[in-house]
Amino acid sequence: MADTFTTNLGLLIADTNDPYNYPTQVAAPLTTLDSLFGLPKCTSATRPSTTFGGQGIYETDTGRVAVNVGTKAAPSWLYVTSGILTCTSGARPTLNLFTGMMIYETDTGMTRVYKGAAWQAGETVCTSAARPANPITGDSAYESDTGSSIVYTGSAWALQNGAQTARSGAVMPGAFADTIQRNLCTSAVSPTSGTLVISSITLELGEVVGHIGFGTGATAAVGPTHWWVCLLDQTYKLMAHSADQTTTALPASTWQKLATIASYTATYSGTFYLGLMVATGTTQPTILCRNETPDGQFVTGTNVPTPVVNGLSSTGLTTPGTDGTTTYAAPTAASQTLYMYAGA
Repeated sequence: MADTFTTNLGLLIADTNDPYNYPTQVAAPLTTLDSLFGLPKCTSATRPSTTFGGQGIYETDTGRVAVNVGTKAAPSWLYVTSGILTCTSGARPTLNLFTGMMIYETDTGMTRVYKGAAWQAGETVCTSAARPANPITGDSAYESDTGSSIVYTGSAWALQNGAQTARSGAVMPGAFADTIQRNLCTSAVSPTSGTLVISSITLELGEVVGHIGFGTGATAAVGPTHWWVCLLDQTYKLMAHSADQTTTALPASTWQKLATIASYTATYSGTFYLGLMVATGTTQPTILCRNETPDGQFVTGTNVPTPVVNGLSSTGLTTPGTDGTTTYAAPTAASQTLYMYAGA
C-alpha cells in the first residue's frame, strides 16, 4: 500500500508496510495540526497559501473573520463577521473596506460604520468647545453645554434641521436677535460709570455678529470719556467689541448702532451676552430697558441657574479688552435688562 494524504491538510497516511519514521509520520502532522488550532491569524495580504474548503482565518489588519468557501485548489474567501477596529479619526482604514465594517475612533469617541461609499457615525456627545475632530459630511453631535444638536455640512457645523433657539418676537430692523422684545422696554436706567452691564442674548451656530445696538432714554451723556459695546460668550469672554467712542456725544432719545472692529461667527447655539460700558465725567445717560430688576437670587441664590440672565459685570473700566482673551467678571448683582440687539 502506497503512502496517501488527507484531503484538507495533506497530512501523511503512511503505508503500514513502511518502516516507522517518527519525524515524518507523527511529529510533522502534529505540528501542522497545532498551527491550525483556533483561527489562524494573518493579514488580508498574507492569507494561507495552503488552505482547504471551510477553513476560517482572522485578519489582524481588517478585524474580520473569513472562511474559504471554495476549495483547496481554488480558494474563495468570504467575510462572515466583523470586529470593531480601533483607530484615530486621522488614520481610518482605506483598504479592503466593506459595507458594515465598523471602527472606533479613540480621539473622537465615535463608532463609525462603512456604508459602501463613506464612513458614517451616529450622534456623539461633545461640548461646543470640543467638537469631534476630522468630521465627515453628515456627522451629528449633541452639545451637552448648549443643548444643541448639530450636523457637519462639509464645511462647518450647523444646527440640525428643525433645531431652533429661543428668540424675541420682534427684533430691530437689520438685526436678528435682541435681549428683550421692544414692547417690553417700559423704562430707562442710568448705568454706573465705568461698569460693564451685560444682558443675555441667544445666538444660533454660524450667525455672524458685526453690529451691536442700543437706545438712549431722555437723558444724554454729559462729559463722556469712554463708551463702547461688546459681545461675550457664556463664560464672559470677550468675542467682539466696537471701537471706544471716547468723547463722542451720546445724545438722548437716540438709537445707536455700532460696528464691531472684527465680526464674530457664533461657534455654538445658546447664550451669549451683549454688553454696554459708559464712563462719563459728569452725567450718565439713561439706556432703554425693561423696568423690572430680576430678584437677586437669580444671581446669588443657592443653586443659582446658570448662565445668569443679566447683571453688573466688571467695574472701573475705560477701554475695551482683547477679543478671545479678556474675560470679564460674572455678575454678582442683578440689574434691569438693557434693550440691546445684534446684527450682521
